[in-house]
Amino acid sequence: MENAIKLSDEQVSNRKKIHVLQDTLESFDEELKTDPPLKHYFAPGMYAREIILPEGVVVVGKIHKHAHLNIISYGHVLVSTYEGFNEFIGPLTFTSAPGAKRAVYALKETMWTTIHLTEKTDLEEIEEEIIAKSYDDVPLLQAQEIKRIES
Repeated sequence: MENAIKLSDEQVSNRKKIHVLQDTLESFDEELKTDPPLKHYFAPGMYAREIILPEGVVVVGKIHKHAHLNIISYGHVLVSTYEGFNEFIGPLTFTSAPGAKRAVYALKETMWTTIHLTEKTDLEEIEEEIIAKSYDDVPLLQAQEIKRIES
């Protein structure tokens, strides 16, 4: 494939570890699972999804098709991506690249909001538009990875 993603062995290993963690969390008995509630906000051309992660919670996000904004209003988290670990302390705002998928551990209660461009207001339609079923479904990922390799 001409636009194949070229990740290092370490990046491939990190990506696999996130998926193993997700599979492990999904295998827990229902009483051990935590599903923090989401709040949804809409403005013309925009959708925001807000979650409050209780201290000690581990969550694994989905694969995002497009770049989007992230706002950590307050809190303290450890975040694992294919690029490795980061520690985020709110308040903090940053941009995620297409293909973002994270494992997050809340060291302290954390409010995290993602903001996506969309005209849709139906949550199922938004999910279809912004979330990829696999990395192959991320429209801009190959071009971005090639650009990163060339620079």
